[in-house]
Amino acid sequence: MIVSSILISIILNIYTIKADDCEYSTPDGILDLKTLGYKDRPKYNNIPDTGLHTIAYSFNGCFAYSTKDTCQNAAACVIDLTSKQERLIARQTDRVFTYNVGVISIIYTDGDDTTLRVFLLCKTTESFQAHKITDNSFLFNIESECACPGKCTYIPDKPSGHLTGGAVFIIVLLCIIATYLIISILFLRLVKHEQGINLIPNRTLWLQIGHDTIQVLLFIVKMFVPILNLFIYYLFMLIIQTIASESSCVYDVGSGQKLDIRTLGYENGKGPKYDNIPNSSPTKSTLSWNGCFSYSKSDGGNCKDAAACSTSTQTGMSTVIAKQSEVQFEHHDNVNLLIYQTVDRLLAVFLTCSDSDEDTVNGHQDDAQTFSIYVQSRCCCPDKCHYSPDSGSKSISGGAIFLILLISILFVYIIGGIIFLKHTRGATGTDMIPNRLIWLNITLYALDGLRYSIQIVRHRSFNIDYQKI
Repeated sequence: MIVSSILISIILNIYTIKADDCEYSTPDGILDLKTLGYKDRPKYNNIPDTGLHTIAYSFNGCFAYSTKDTCQNAAACVIDLTSKQERLIARQTDRVFTYNVGVISIIYTDGDDTTLRVFLLCKTTESFQAHKITDNSFLFNIESECACPGKCTYIPDKPSGHLTGGAVFIIVLLCIIATYLIISILFLRLVKHEQGINLIPNRTLWLQIGHDTIQVLLFIVKMFVPILNLFIYYLFMLIIQTIASESSCVYDVGSGQKLDIRTLGYENGKGPKYDNIPNSSPTKSTLSWNGCFSYSKSDGGNCKDAAACSTSTQTGMSTVIAKQSEVQFEHHDNVNLLIYQTVDRLLAVFLTCSDSDEDTVNGHQDDAQTFSIYVQSRCCCPDKCHYSPDSGSKSISGGAIFLILLISILFVYIIGGIIFLKHTRGATGTDMIPNRLIWLNITLYALDGLRYSIQIVRHRSFNIDYQKI
């Protein structure tokens, strides 16, 4: 038994060797962060902030780098161009990689409360944009061919001809096994004159190991069955909770408070709540945005089922720049952020709490693909505004639909069962209850289980005969 456990442990260790933590598998291929970095220095250096002209950034994919005392073993640093001081904002450890509908996002931290979100966009041209959201939150937008999964292959600076540790271990192990088998077979054949299966060295030992291994596997299966049942139970409860849960537009911001984005939008296709948002960039266009609910514009453009659109002041036509299905929420101390990311568009909506009775909205377009909208409103304050559906809305929530279906099924089961038992089997009284004995036994078992649990808590013995179950 001990020998088989050791053998299983060796096999598991061989096959659980970690892959390169800079390579991520996606439906479109492998993305290798090493192609976005250098080994001894940052690949992206002195990148200016799009909004602030007094700071710049450096970033390197996969490999940690160091420049000055305060920027050591870094994935990214920010430098104050006035004082020339650098600050570490991200480390290579504990990256969080996500891939959603072709959009790649990687979240870094500095090991504390500073967060860096890097969006990788598949492009044939190179581009790097950096944004400072708050003092402890930054956003990088990298366009590169190496951001396309499977497009770039990392070539080490000095290719090594040496074998890896895993390969050496396997070669040594195979050599030991081969030597053991050959010497043992020759010894048994030439010295002890054995034949057939008796030539297998230590045959009884290997049979015992096989038997013990099967016993271990059976034990694991027996242990796994109740865990599987528990998993199915919690999965069922999770499905019910998901169906009956509140809107995906309601976000938890901590301390039991919630921010309801539905209060920042109009539903039922009424149009955007915030329209004709002024654009502070030289681009001749205005912006529009609607919280939570999609809207469309009938001006000849492609602004259909949108979360935000850009409208040209020259042609009057609108172009969609964000969809409601592409939003990600981030909570910060003084501002909440909605990030809408597609393959070729980036919109950041900054939500700032304000006590003013009137909302203030401004917009900015950094380039053809990057937009920002700044909303100051009382409804940007957690729990200040509460959503109430429009009077014309006739939609039913998922939880209500689930309860209606459940009650309908129970009603059909009870009424149909009573009618069947009465007219087919001539049942009367309590015998008309469908599956009466089953429900009675389930109730008794539940009561027994409850009594048993109470006795356990009170440290008393309690005997129940479960053989009848």
